[in-house]
Amino acid sequence: MTILTVILSVLCISPDIQAQLDFKVFQPFDKRPMRLVQGMSLASDEETLYFTLPHSEYQKSIGLRLSDDQPRLAIYETTKTESGWGTPKLLHFSGRYIDYEPTISPDNTLLLFNSKRSMNSTASSKINIWFSQKSVDSWSEPKSLIYINTVDMDEAYPTIASNGVLVYSKEIKQKGISRYYLYQTIFEGEQTAVGEQLSLFDDMTNLGDPCLSPDGSFLIFTRFEPDDWSNTCDLYISYFESDTWTPPVKLEQLNSSGPDFSPYVTANGQWLYYRRDYLFRRVKIEELL
Repeated sequence: MTILTVILSVLCISPDIQAQLDFKVFQPFDKRPMRLVQGMSLASDEETLYFTLPHSEYQKSIGLRLSDDQPRLAIYETTKTESGWGTPKLLHFSGRYIDYEPTISPDNTLLLFNSKRSMNSTASSKINIWFSQKSVDSWSEPKSLIYINTVDMDEAYPTIASNGVLVYSKEIKQKGISRYYLYQTIFEGEQTAVGEQLSLFDDMTNLGDPCLSPDGSFLIFTRFEPDDWSNTCDLYISYFESDTWTPPVKLEQLNSSGPDFSPYVTANGQWLYYRRDYLFRRVKIEELL
């Protein structure tokens, strides 16, 4: 087990630790249009931040005139300066379709994200997984995971470990009702194969927001009831041991009466981020000891 795994194990079994933790709100920008929404991811040096902004709202706030068909969400980046985080910059490939929930690979060469961009000639009504690869100092034009994505169901919330393991959420209709499952595969670019469904619970439905640790040793995710998401969305953790995932444990010390979601662990294992009360919070790992 890694040090981070041991620490998170302590989180699961110490009921009174939440009161002792120093939860810090992570809000890099003061102005309202620049609030973080729908996910964030840091490069391994923690000097570059990839995140989602309410695109049309932000663009109008800085005096830009937009057409009526601008997407609601887009992916931005910012770099850290001596005085804080710099001005958000729209990624060159974003701003035409709804893009959100970016996640960068531990080696900083791959950016995966949710998108409603076109797989043929028009914008998709469903969420799909797209990726961009780093070439020198620029990101490539995004490509679709063509064997995973479908036109009639959501495939979303990708997360990747340093060994190439990719976990994502998939929508499946059962008697007309949407259920959400987690799948695991190996990333191989556009040729990435459809994953195998993870058997985490006896009832494996309505799982989302997966976050793999950089070394793939554990997985944090959410479980929820679709008709009562705000009151039931909580965080769980499972460990990868002996070639299988252990029974998940509810992270009671992080969960609240409201939704707790969008987990993210930094590449160096020093910080755990997640959304609570609709704000990103972070916990310094050493404070969990």
